[in-house]
Amino acid sequence: MHLTSPQDNGSVMELWDAECMEKITFRSPITFRWKSLGGNMHYDYQITRMDCLDNYNSAATVAGNTITDTEVTVDLPPSRDNECYGFHLYARKEGRQIGMLMTHGDGGYGWDYRFRVKK
Repeated sequence: MHLTSPQDNGSVMELWDAECMEKITFRSPITFRWKSLGGNMHYDYQITRMDCLDNYNSAATVAGNTITDTEVTVDLPPSRDNECYGFHLYARKEGRQIGMLMTHGDGGYGWDYRFRVKK
């Protein structure tokens, strides 16, 4: 599972260990799209707002739902200093999780897509 038609933000993806991991920045509203994994699929998404100075421990959910579509558009407020958003996506079929969005990391760590929203 991967994002398709990513938005061009005019910058190269920076190292994930950069401060706040906020090098990917979009203007709102933001549309996430992904390829279908077949029929009878349910996609669980969640968007969290994270405090970078607190080692991402203070994450608050700002949007989330279960959908059968392969696209979601969200309107998010601009990121504050030392803050980023995380997009999490899981795929389920017949009640079993069969996939998740992986953008960095290995061994099941760092599976979310982190970004910032500019004014």
